[in-house]
Amino acid sequence: IYGGMAKNKVIKETDTVKLMVVIREVRTDILDRIAGPYMKHKRSNQIQLLTLSEEDLRSSTDVFPIKFLDMQQDYMVLAGQDLVEGLEISRENLRIRCEQELKNLMLRLRQTYIDHSSKPKILSSTMTKSYFVFLNGLDVLAELSTGNIYRQDDEIINACEELGLNMAPLKRLKQLRAGLIFDSTDEQKTTYEELMATVRQAASMADNLES
Repeated sequence: IYGGMAKNKVIKETDTVKLMVVIREVRTDILDRIAGPYMKHKRSNQIQLLTLSEEDLRSSTDVFPIKFLDMQQDYMVLAGQDLVEGLEISRENLRIRCEQELKNLMLRLRQTYIDHSSKPKILSSTMTKSYFVFLNGLDVLAELSTGNIYRQDDEIINACEELGLNMAPLKRLKQLRAGLIFDSTDEQKTTYEELMATVRQAASMADNLES
């Protein structure tokens, strides 16, 4: 088990359960043994299941370096051998993937605004959905920049402020996620503009990091 369930001090009943199952061989009879209890579980809709062979796990860190770094930082072995601790994750692969995700977010935010600039609900929804995407990218950027590991949202935000990034829009999105809506369309658009600028600056910082 990895992610929020292994990291967060407070867990909600509705939280997603990220579960990785590593199998020696990928065969239908083995997958059937996984599918049975998975589909019958009363919270199967909350379980985000990742099923890999040992070879899949070892060979995927270059393709999904951020995913496996996040996993490596916070996980619990429920049964069997610990195959996560010894995973080798390249700093350069992390940097490239971090830059890619930040630039993807930058382009999505820009295009969404062009498509829906007169639709406040869509803009707010887009920013809300962007919160964790951006935070995950910032987590990697901060770790690569400082060499420190950050566990909580506020730790990541504070670290990125120290790197010179404007974290005001992300703090406002945290409030938005908690139910504090924008006072006006002007405030909303200002936050959106600041968010786009900060994402762009973060992507540039990732591009300029030494490998």
